[in-house]
Amino acid sequence: MYSTKSLGFGTDLMILALQGSTIEQRAGYLAVATPSDPDFHWGNFVLLDRAPAKGAAAGWAAEFGRSFPGAPHLSIGVDSTDGAVGDAADLAAAQLDV
Repeated sequence: MYSTKSLGFGTDLMILALQGSTIEQRAGYLAVATPSDPDFHWGNFVLLDRAPAKGAAAGWAAEFGRSFPGAPHLSIGVDSTDGAVGDAADLAAAQLDV
Protein backbone atom coordinates (compact mmCIF):
# COMPACT_ATOMS: atom_id res chain seq x y z
CA MET A 1 0.00 0.00 0.00
CA TYR A 2 1.07 3.57 -0.49
CA SER A 3 0.52 6.85 1.30
CA THR A 4 1.02 10.45 0.23
CA LYS A 5 1.79 13.68 2.03
CA SER A 6 -0.29 15.71 -0.44
CA LEU A 7 -4.06 15.41 -0.11
CA GLY A 8 -4.33 16.40 -3.77
CA PHE A 9 -2.15 13.55 -5.00
CA GLY A 10 -3.82 11.21 -2.50
CA THR A 11 -7.22 12.01 -3.99
CA ASP A 12 -5.92 11.73 -7.55
CA LEU A 13 -4.43 8.31 -6.83
CA MET A 14 -7.62 7.06 -5.19
CA ILE A 15 -9.68 8.05 -8.23
CA LEU A 16 -7.13 6.63 -10.66
CA ALA A 17 -7.13 3.31 -8.77
CA LEU A 18 -10.93 3.18 -8.88
CA GLN A 19 -10.72 3.67 -12.66
CA GLY A 20 -8.31 0.75 -13.08
CA SER A 21 -4.90 2.41 -12.89
CA THR A 22 -2.09 0.59 -11.13
CA ILE A 23 0.00 2.22 -8.42
CA GLU A 24 3.29 0.56 -7.61
CA GLN A 25 5.50 1.60 -4.69
CA ARG A 26 9.15 1.68 -5.73
CA ALA A 27 12.30 2.98 -4.08
CA GLY A 28 11.74 6.72 -3.65
CA TYR A 29 8.64 7.01 -5.81
CA LEU A 30 5.31 5.65 -6.99
CA ALA A 31 4.83 4.49 -10.57
CA VAL A 32 1.25 5.21 -11.65
CA ALA A 33 0.08 3.52 -14.86
CA THR A 34 -3.17 3.60 -16.78
CA PRO A 35 -2.73 0.87 -19.41
CA SER A 36 -6.13 1.63 -20.97
CA ASP A 37 -4.97 5.19 -21.78
CA PRO A 38 -1.18 5.36 -22.29
CA ASP A 39 -1.37 8.98 -23.54
CA PHE A 40 -3.00 10.21 -20.29
CA HIS A 41 -0.19 12.34 -18.83
CA TRP A 42 -1.41 12.34 -15.22
CA GLY A 43 -2.55 8.73 -15.45
CA ASN A 44 0.94 7.55 -16.42
CA PHE A 45 3.49 9.28 -14.26
CA VAL A 46 6.14 9.00 -11.59
CA LEU A 47 5.35 10.55 -8.20
CA LEU A 48 8.53 11.29 -6.26
CA ASP A 49 8.46 10.92 -2.47
CA ARG A 50 10.25 14.28 -2.18
CA ALA A 51 11.78 16.98 -4.35
CA PRO A 52 14.76 15.67 -6.30
CA ALA A 53 18.17 16.46 -4.89
CA LYS A 54 20.32 18.85 -6.92
CA GLY A 55 21.75 16.94 -9.86
CA ALA A 56 19.10 14.20 -9.76
CA ALA A 57 16.44 15.57 -12.14
CA ALA A 58 17.89 13.93 -15.26
CA GLY A 59 18.02 10.60 -13.44
CA TRP A 60 14.33 10.85 -12.57
CA ALA A 61 13.51 11.71 -16.19
CA ALA A 62 15.40 8.57 -17.21
CA GLU A 63 13.51 6.55 -14.59
CA PHE A 64 10.24 7.73 -16.13
CA GLY A 65 11.50 6.46 -19.49
CA ARG A 66 12.29 3.06 -17.98
CA SER A 67 8.89 2.91 -16.28
CA PHE A 68 6.98 4.02 -19.38
CA PRO A 69 9.01 3.04 -22.45
CA GLY A 70 7.68 4.66 -25.59
CA ALA A 71 5.50 7.16 -23.70
CA PRO A 72 4.88 10.28 -25.80
CA HIS A 73 5.16 12.47 -22.71
CA LEU A 74 7.16 12.96 -19.51
CA SER A 75 5.18 13.47 -16.29
CA ILE A 76 6.83 13.62 -12.89
CA GLY A 77 5.07 14.79 -9.74
CA VAL A 78 6.54 15.68 -6.36
CA ASP A 79 4.63 14.60 -3.26
CA SER A 80 5.13 17.55 -0.97
CA THR A 81 3.08 20.03 0.98
CA ASP A 82 5.66 22.82 1.07
CA GLY A 83 5.84 23.55 -2.66
CA ALA A 84 9.43 22.33 -3.02
CA VAL A 85 10.04 20.84 -6.47
CA GLY A 86 13.83 20.84 -6.73
CA ASP A 87 16.56 23.05 -8.13
CA ALA A 88 15.20 25.19 -11.00
CA ALA A 89 18.44 25.07 -13.03
CA ASP A 90 18.69 21.29 -12.61
CA LEU A 91 15.08 20.83 -13.71
CA ALA A 92 15.62 23.07 -16.74
CA ALA A 93 18.78 21.16 -17.70
CA ALA A 94 16.71 17.96 -17.65
CA GLN A 95 14.12 19.71 -19.86
CA LEU A 96 11.50 19.59 -17.10
CA ASP A 97 8.98 22.41 -16.75
CA VAL A 98 7.44 23.37 -13.43
